[in-house]
Amino acid sequence: NYNDVTFEWRGFDSITLLANLKYSYKLGTNTWSNWASTTKLTYNKLTDGTHSFYVRTRDAAGNESSTATRTFIVDTTPPDTFIIKGPTGSINANAVTFEWRGTDTVTPASGLQYSYKLDNASWSVTSTTTVTYSNLKDGSHTFSVKARDAAGNEDTNPAIMEFVIVIPPPVIPVGLSYSPNLSWSPNKEYGFAFYNVYRNWIRIGSTTLNCYLDYESGLGTFTYTVTAVNKEGKKSGHSQPIVVNIVPGSISGKVIRLSNQQPLGLVKVEVTQNGIIKASTTTTSDTTEDEDTED
Repeated sequence: NYNDVTFEWRGFDSITLLANLKYSYKLGTNTWSNWASTTKLTYNKLTDGTHSFYVRTRDAAGNESSTATRTFIVDTTPPDTFIIKGPTGSINANAVTFEWRGTDTVTPASGLQYSYKLDNASWSVTSTTTVTYSNLKDGSHTFSVKARDAAGNEDTNPAIMEFVIVIPPPVIPVGLSYSPNLSWSPNKEYGFAFYNVYRNWIRIGSTTLNCYLDYESGLGTFTYTVTAVNKEGKKSGHSQPIVVNIVPGSISGKVIRLSNQQPLGLVKVEVTQNGIIKASTTTTSDTTEDEDTED
């Protein structure tokens, strides 16, 4: 990656002393120099590209040697780098893939190397032309990549792609019901993590399943809701609430277990949503077995 070059040479003859040998040289298609005893020469500010230096020797008897040749490449121009695939603007995914290419006046594309980084990370070194990042955080990000040619020239203006990750909150859970397990339709969106369950607007537990059993309710009127949480920690709004009214009552239908507390005896369970009674049953709280009962 420099354009000043220096050559040195020597001749040998079986009769003529080394000090009496003469030399003629040229660069490329230039004319041959006059014969002289010079054995060192510097060329400055050569143009980029392939060059050939030639030199030959003549002894005191006028015999000329064959020509010695040295071919070399001058490359002082850095390569260019461009990104051909990657996110721009705002996206709602936290996994992204970039693909890039480079061009150079001398080094073929297959001979280029690359360095890339995301945000303030250290520069990598690779010969590949693609990379994928996963589990990125919300916010602004900048991807940079630069090429380096075989002469060691690096792109001084790396290719840059800027993007913003905006992961939306999860979808609000729907279909909340009580049986006496709380259950609802599962969330299927990308990045979902777990649910929070609320009784009377106070969180009572979390679950990765789309069901929950509240062991601690006892008798009373309770409002249940559920929210979803994604891997970014973002929360959905509360589901449509259901109101469960558990009061003393008479036995009828299935016997189910509502609590792991002390037996509450006969209880009546009434489930209300939007002011409409969705279910009403009278049960006992101290067993999970179906029983035959008498009025």
